[in-house]
Order: sequence, then C-alpha cells, then structure tokens
Amino acid sequence: MEGMLTITGSASSGGTTPNRENIRITTCNIEGVRSNTSFLQLLSQDSHIVCLQEHFLWDCQANILHSILPDHDNHTRCHDTNEPLSGFKLPRGRAGVSILWPKQWNSQIQKLPDGNERVIAILISSDVDVCLINVYMPTMDKDSSYEYGECLDLIHNIATKYLNTHAIILCGDLNGTILQTRNNKHDQLLKEFILELKLTADKDKSDRQTFFHHSGQSSSQIDYIFSSKENLFKKYTIWNNSSSNVSAHVPVSVTTNITIPTGVTKANKEIQTVHKLQWDQTDLPLYIESVQTEISKLQLTQKPIQQYPKYHKSLTYSLKQSSTNQTHQTERSKMEGIT
Repeated sequence: MEGMLTITGSASSGGTTPNRENIRITTCNIEGVRSNTSFLQLLSQDSHIVCLQEHFLWDCQANILHSILPDHDNHTRCHDTNEPLSGFKLPRGRAGVSILWPKQWNSQIQKLPDGNERVIAILISSDVDVCLINVYMPTMDKDSSYEYGECLDLIHNIATKYLNTHAIILCGDLNGTILQTRNNKHDQLLKEFILELKLTADKDKSDRQTFFHHSGQSSSQIDYIFSSKENLFKKYTIWNNSSSNVSAHVPVSVTTNITIPTGVTKANKEIQTVHKLQWDQTDLPLYIESVQTEISKLQLTQKPIQQYPKYHKSLTYSLKQSSTNQTHQTERSKMEGIT
C-alpha cells in the first residue's frame, strides 16, 4: 500500500552575485505562430525578449504560446481582445501582438495596461530601466492614415509617460519606412513621429529590406527597433531570409548595452516535496508510538480545523521517523548478513 507524504521546506538563493548579460531583443512579424512554430522557437533561443506581430491567435487561443514556449511568459493582445469570440467556428486568425520573455525574469517585468490590440508595452527593471513598446501598425490603405495616426498617439502617450524615468525602446512592424527612397502618407507620419520623440535606430543600420511580398514583386524596410537613448544598442541586425521562416518578414534584432542577471531567483522560496510511503515497509508499532507521543505534546484547545498545521507536522514527523528507522534497519541487516 502506498501513501503520500508532503514535506515543506525552504531554499535560499545564497549570497552569490548572479552573472549579468546584455539583453538581446528581436522583433518579428511572424504571420502566424502555429504555421511558424519552429522559427518562433529558434527566435526564443537566439534572444532574451521576442516581440511578435500578427501571431494570428484569437483571445481564446492565446495560451498556445505557453505550449510552444513553456519556459516563457508573455504579454499578449489579440484582434478580439476587447470583444472575444466564442471559440465556435473561428475564422482565420488575424493580427495580434505579443512580447515574450524567460519566466525567471518575471520579477523584473511589469505588464502595462496601456495601448490597444495593436500596441502593447512592458517595463523592464535592470541597470537601465526600460519601457519596451511593441506595435503592429495599420497596413497602408486609402483610408488608413487616421487609424495610423491614432496608433502613433497611443505610442506617444506611453513613451512620454515613462520618458523621464526609462529608456524607451519601440519595435515592431511599423508599416512605414524612414528611408528617404519612399514617402507615402504612413512614411511621412512615421518620420515626423520619430523626429518628435528623438528616437533613433542604430547609426550603423543598413538599408536592407525587412519585408518581401510573397508575390516577389515588392519589398520594403518597415520593421524596426528604435531607442530614445544613443548608444543603447551594441549591435543592430537585420536577419537574412531563412527557409525555416514562412513569414514574408525577416526579424530585426538588437544586442543592447543593458544588462540583467542571467537567472533571477527569489530567496527563501518555499518548496514542497511529495514522497510516496510504502506502508508494508514501515515500522507500524513505532509509527503508532510516535504519533501518540507527538499528539500528547499538542495543546488541543483550538477547533480541529485550526489545529490542522500542528496535526500535519506531527504526522509528518512520525511517518519520517518510522520509515527512516525501517530503512536503516534493513540496510544494517544487509550489511551484517542478517536475513
């Protein structure tokens, strides 16, 4: 017969100073996490923080991200976040944004309620505090300028709220370019916005394209990572096309000059260990004697439910004593050749 024994203890993180490493951030219009799962996993291995656009998940499907990257937490909004669909006969996924980071960084991350289904943000506590904003801007259309301007207003509100206390990093699919070779309505609005907030990408950023239309007839540079502070980025990289990436976009990554502990652990974390007890291998007379002794020590003045922690502690002690004693006897008998 088997029983279950739960032993509660604590663990300390110790006094060792954790190693620190430079934060690496990648942004990618993934065009569907379910169709591009392998590439998302590759991105998570390459970078600490991954910012996604067009994950194509509805609100009722957002937990899929935990299944794909079980060691990561996320801040995610879907196209239907404000008015969730029922989950019955869902249409093809649409839009959506997400920021993903390692779970051990949770104590360093704060999700912000600001933004909308296209704009999300988090705060990162590090040697340089950061407000990271991830966006999926509206696609160019004859009537899209107004919505594009609304999204820029949301980004502006978040950025100015934290500009005095945090470095601002803005990334995502901007659906507009800062290159001088193109100047449509979105491009104009974006360039004015970048100048107003004094945002900059890395000075060594190339003019390489980040979006390649599936038809092969057009390409553009519309995916960016901007910063409110100079010299915040050590390296700015526009990825090459990859056969493992089914999206029309290539990722953009930065290695920052911001450092964070390689592993964030909490001191004195309570640990529960569950042990299986083999009753047929337990010294039952000793167990009964131990229980009676422990119960006699209790002051049964409170209601039974209030005494539960004491009961549990006493029973746990008795079980450990009787099981340990039996084990020692068995091992000693084997050593002495006693059958």
